[in-house]
Amino acid sequence: MQRDYLKIVFVVLLAFLSLGVASAQGPKEPSKPSQTAKTGTHHHSSSSKAKDSNKANRKENLWPEAEEDRKRKEEAEKRRKEEEANRRAEEERRSPTLEGPTTGDEKGYRWVDLGLSVKWATCNVGANSPEEYGDYFAWGETEPYYAVGHAQDSLWRWRYLKAAGYSWESYSWGNSWNKMTKYCNNKRYWAGSRRPDNRLELLSEDDAAQAKWGGKWRMPTKAEFKELLDNCNKEWITYKGVKGYKFTSKKNGNSIFLPAAGLRLGTRLYKTGTNGVYWSSSLRTDYPDCAWLLGFYSDDVRSGNNFRYYGLAVRPVCSNLIRDISTGNTLRISPFKLVHPK
Repeated sequence: MQRDYLKIVFVVLLAFLSLGVASAQGPKEPSKPSQTAKTGTHHHSSSSKAKDSNKANRKENLWPEAEEDRKRKEEAEKRRKEEEANRRAEEERRSPTLEGPTTGDEKGYRWVDLGLSVKWATCNVGANSPEEYGDYFAWGETEPYYAVGHAQDSLWRWRYLKAAGYSWESYSWGNSWNKMTKYCNNKRYWAGSRRPDNRLELLSEDDAAQAKWGGKWRMPTKAEFKELLDNCNKEWITYKGVKGYKFTSKKNGNSIFLPAAGLRLGTRLYKTGTNGVYWSSSLRTDYPDCAWLLGFYSDDVRSGNNFRYYGLAVRPVCSNLIRDISTGNTLRISPFKLVHPK
């Protein structure tokens, strides 16, 4: 018991002695950061600066890469355009020569003299060059049924009341396959209350060529198509990448090219590149729901006929004969003045 008491006294004395030593030494100064800590701090700062510098360098390096990529793309596009231009030039070089020394223009549209009764246009209505298909018209209609700029589409872009496309439902001068309201010489095909109008050729007001080009331009008659067939050599060719028929005059060697523009039926475009079908201005008198046309494919070219609502191409002729607006009969106007290109 006495021994335990002595142990406790000894521990208390040691504690008091420790407190006295600490008081004599005074307050402890705050410890300074070690060199290691300082070094660590500086290392962190320099590391952040290095990272920022690397980011800036990476950003700066992106610009030369983007610039080089842009230059590569521009050079590739330039090469593509040059190759396309060379390809077109080669096609044009290989393409047969059209027209001839006796050509001219009327209202800004070119014609070729084939030595026939009329001058033939160098391109279709709605086209700017011989190989372009141009627009498609129902017989006796002066506007396509589709919206402007969609001649080659098989989509829904149709004019007001023409959503059914090329069909009797859309046709202006008939309400069914055998009921016509204009251009008819047969009571059985006539929908009007009075007698048929007996008009066998399109009036100027319903002629797509006259409506679109004006001047002396009009659609060819059945007889003028026959004259073309009888007085020209016909050859199926590829002109500037487009298939069609070249008609070369037996009288003077001049020529025109009619592309295989196909036809429109309903809302679809058919047979482009294989068939060409072109309206005349002439009604088929025994079946007045049809009109005459020029049709061809690679092995044959001939006169034919089809329902008036079909959408076909139009190749105009330039003539010193125009149609009387009331009867459809032809009237003579001033003769041609030939223009020889320099």
